Amino acid sequence: ITYYQDYTIIRCADVLLMHSELNGTDWGLNQVRARVGLEPEDYSIDNIRKERAIELAFEGVHFWDLMRYEKDGRSEERREGI
Repeated sequence: ITYYQDYTIIRCADVLLMHSELNGTDWGLNQVRARVGLEPEDYSIDNIRKERAIELAFEGVHFWDLMRYEKDGRSEERREGI
């Protein structure tokens, strides 16, 4: 084979956490937690963010989550186009 094919891989945990975030329910969050034997948690955006940071720690998405949630301290610069 002389060519490379890039594949986009998305984890089921990522999809479940996005589902909870978009629907405002704790269903996906608790599915992810139940998979590893953790207790259920109530829905809150902070719980979703914490679970994404833990579950997807070495996947390379945390930086983009910070940008999306504007937690990197540079949201004003982006709004001004700097």
